[in-house]
Amino acid sequence: MPAPRFLPLLCAILFFSSLPAPAQEASSLAAANTSPLGEALVEEGFHAAEAQRTPHGNHLLVRVEANGTPFLLLIDTGSPVTLLFRSAAEKAGIGAAPDEGRLFPPLFSGINGPADTRPERARITRFRLGGVTLSPPPIYIVSSRGGRVRAGAGAELIDGILGLDALRQLRAVFGCRPAFFFFHPEREKARRLKSLLQGEGFSLVALAHQDGNYIVPLRLNGTRARMMLDTGSTFTLVDEALARRVKIVETPDRAYLVGLDGGLMPAKGISPKSTTLGSLALPPMTIAECDLLCLHPPSVPGRAKLDGLLGFDFIGRFYPVIDAGNDRLYLAAPGVR
Repeated sequence: MPAPRFLPLLCAILFFSSLPAPAQEASSLAAANTSPLGEALVEEGFHAAEAQRTPHGNHLLVRVEANGTPFLLLIDTGSPVTLLFRSAAEKAGIGAAPDEGRLFPPLFSGINGPADTRPERARITRFRLGGVTLSPPPIYIVSSRGGRVRAGAGAELIDGILGLDALRQLRAVFGCRPAFFFFHPEREKARRLKSLLQGEGFSLVALAHQDGNYIVPLRLNGTRARMMLDTGSTFTLVDEALARRVKIVETPDRAYLVGLDGGLMPAKGISPKSTTLGSLALPPMTIAECDLLCLHPPSVPGRAKLDGLLGFDFIGRFYPVIDAGNDRLYLAAPGVR
């Protein structure tokens, strides 16, 4: 039997502290379709699915249908694969697929260690998104010891995670200000998006797809940081080793992080003197520092070390558009919008 694969899964991270959360904005499917960006994508054959943001954590959500049951999924570029929480799968009567000689399932890890050492491949016979029937992506059933996130106060629970594998397979184009989600079932990449957004003053950041994750070129205090783009993380997290090495100033903010593994991890606020993402110089902001051992697990020799997670608090300030078909991130420079 092949050795198990280790996939660090930094999803559904909640951050409880005095750090400011980005402002919330409502959106609708009609508004997304009639925007210049939406109209351009629809003309290229893209379909729209209604997306929403959680009011407490700035997460981006989309609804899918699997085996006739609707599920609310968190859009998470920090997860290499797509997940369905075990409680939601059991309620819908979705079980494990028969073993047909596939590889041993991956080990899933949260910020504090293994979250589920025995995930199961879900038996999905029908998958729909935005009213369109699609070939189902690989979906794993996992336990979430960290608890299921709610879409808002008194709102329904989130049922799982739409991971980067599915986002790239769907050639998804999505953003959070306002919330929108477009995809092309024929697997065509967006062609006019670059010229449209750059014409409106957006900066393009190329995303490197490595080890099942997106890596972004961030510099903190002039030092290169190898950061994972993690739309499932409410706040940006930097490993304490990097923070000490580049002498980032500490702030009074204190917090606890909780992830899929269910454990709590203490964190503190830090404020870099300078921050650049690609060619974009960014204004001062508070981010979080903690001991992110899960980003450089000793059990995976040869895996390039990560320095942290770039969360939605960071990119959400700049009207982000993520083009998973072309592996690109677009951000509006400060003062452009």
